Amino acid sequence: MAKKRKTLVCIVLDETGSMERFKQVTISGYNEYVDRLRDEKKFSLMLTRFNSASIEIGEPEPIKDATRLTNETYNPDHLTPLYDAVAATIKKAEKTADGQAVLVVIMTDGMENASREYTREDVFKMIDKKEEDGWQFAYLGANQDAYIEGQKLGVQLAAPSTMGKPRLQRPLVLWPILPEGIQIPGL
Repeated sequence: MAKKRKTLVCIVLDETGSMERFKQVTISGYNEYVDRLRDEKKFSLMLTRFNSASIEIGEPEPIKDATRLTNETYNPDHLTPLYDAVAATIKKAEKTADGQAVLVVIMTDGMENASREYTREDVFKMIDKKEEDGWQFAYLGANQDAYIEGQKLGVQLAAPSTMGKPRLQRPLVLWPILPEGIQIPGL
């Protein structure tokens, strides 16, 4: 049996002011997703948290060591430099993937309003190039048309989330976007 290649999962997590209304479901969704990946040893995680005050990109770590989000560690504030955060994540993943498969999950509720370094076209080209290299990208949008917003960046896989809507009471927000081979019981 062939050994499966490890996967670097890069989560680009919007931590801007407009995410405050989705804080609890974001924390729950992120933690559920990471917990599902923990069952496998073939994943590492690189978390990017961003707002206009800072773009923090963590070092890739084994999924078993990934830190959970809490009310104290996830604090939405400021504006949305989405393009800068996605581009910075891609650039860091290029340097650190080290032969791993790469999945970039972009989780946001809003549209770009604060990038200074990169444009939509820049990010579109970066994503297109990386998809040609075999990378996968997913765009999860809340209260927007994720398919349209994701495609504006060149992302073909988009899941329209219903974060904050009354019918979503359990943290399923990230479950549709799982790396190859992960199954979710009951779905």
